[in-house]
Amino acid sequence: MMIDCKLEIAEAKIERCFSEKCEKKTKKTRGTQSTWQKYRRLFSVVAFVSCIYGCESSTITRAKHGLNATGDGTCQLVVMLPFTDTRKGPPQNIAKNGVTRHGRGVWPDAETLSKNSYALMASAQLAANHFNEKDSSVVPELAGHNFQTCSVRFSDIIFLDTSHREKIAANNFIDLLLNNTSICAVVGPETPKAIDGLGILADSIGVPVIDYGSMDNRFSQKDEFPALVRIFPDMRIFAEAMAEYLGNTMLNRKYVSIISDHSDYSTQFESFIRPLEGALGLNLITANVLENSIKSIDNAISVIVKGGHNTIVLVTEQPALLEHIARMADEKGLIGENYFWVIAGRSLPRAYLERLRAAPNSPIDRMLKGSAVFRIIDPFMYQRDMDRFLINWMAQDSSLVSQLNSLHPLKGNNPFQVDYFVGTDNYFQMNDPAPLSSYIYDSVILTGISACELLMSEEKIPAKLEITVNEILGTRFLGASGNVSFEEGNNGRSPGGLSAYGVYNIRHGDIVNGLRG
Repeated sequence: MMIDCKLEIAEAKIERCFSEKCEKKTKKTRGTQSTWQKYRRLFSVVAFVSCIYGCESSTITRAKHGLNATGDGTCQLVVMLPFTDTRKGPPQNIAKNGVTRHGRGVWPDAETLSKNSYALMASAQLAANHFNEKDSSVVPELAGHNFQTCSVRFSDIIFLDTSHREKIAANNFIDLLLNNTSICAVVGPETPKAIDGLGILADSIGVPVIDYGSMDNRFSQKDEFPALVRIFPDMRIFAEAMAEYLGNTMLNRKYVSIISDHSDYSTQFESFIRPLEGALGLNLITANVLENSIKSIDNAISVIVKGGHNTIVLVTEQPALLEHIARMADEKGLIGENYFWVIAGRSLPRAYLERLRAAPNSPIDRMLKGSAVFRIIDPFMYQRDMDRFLINWMAQDSSLVSQLNSLHPLKGNNPFQVDYFVGTDNYFQMNDPAPLSSYIYDSVILTGISACELLMSEEKIPAKLEITVNEILGTRFLGASGNVSFEEGNNGRSPGGLSAYGVYNIRHGDIVNGLRG
């Protein structure tokens, strides 16, 4: 049965689905009436199909999903990446009704986005090939007898383009379900809202979702997000690492002002760094800026001046305000040798930094000369010649390039177009992996190892989602991103996983210090 999932009629269908008969079935997916009202615009399609799967009366033809769904070891993995960007943007400095709206986030140019997603795609497929061949050159555990004899094998990965939009990510995933595709797990997507929406659907069909790059701490809550497993360090781990850096006796930065913007990013950061204030001997004050409010920047800078702190940590999701912050800080004398600015990674994304062209000796130029960017980095970025993952990457040849080009989600049945990136024969020798490549590699390996363990446990087919997720959370291995293990009681990565935190002098791009979490 084909289901019309167009957004304009999905709401009517979901309202009918929330009959007394179905509501009990869908409560476990957070699809109650109140949740539906809250998320109706964002998740209308996702909630609709989630409800359809939850209703006994559904006539949809359903494939079996989950790590051991097929019973023969075949695992069809879905990896969701932003190969294109169909958002309306860029958001910074947009004039609307005579008011300048600065917005959140940064839109990378199409070439950079396409190239980065191709590199992440390559990392995922490399992991699948290594797992299928039981190649232990990156992950030593694959040499073990249990894995050498394991019958689990990845089919060619299905790569889906999310277009950086939650609804498109949901629609593309739903198309797979309507085509009766059996799915063992999902890696991605890239944004918290898209992960949240996909989590509702994944919960209802029994498929685990591996979060490879979101820091949103909510996703570490196992009870709230039962289908999610995060392999990327969350905001708690990030905030604790920065606190240790600031409180380090060598740095001796005890008096710290935090500029935040009430976003989830900054609110979570502050909530986790505050409890460490006494133990690390820090003295913290917070100055808030508001979205689309230049005046609030002036008020925040005044708070810092009054507090007298010489170390300023910028934790916002509004990089477009950076130049305004620098200008007003300069006017109040907060830029110079006596002041140290530390910028959290998402406050100055790579995409923004790459096209930032500051005039020499301008306030932002002088502020950035002596500041540092604190961000989570992949081990291959600093280990280089010693990194197992990077060594394997550079050793790949044209056969993997051909495989990737054939699996590219934008190819379809047509020849490749010139408006998105594809690899040539010497791609792996000419290009480094993209940021997050080690995490997406480990996400695929995590899925494979967990599927082997589940298969050996002789769980019934398909296993319940809770059993599947618990199997994943009990998995441990040394991967491309470090030691992969998970904290007891939640679905977040353990802070003992050797995650690297790069502190850059962003003018030269050199790592001047690295803390291991």
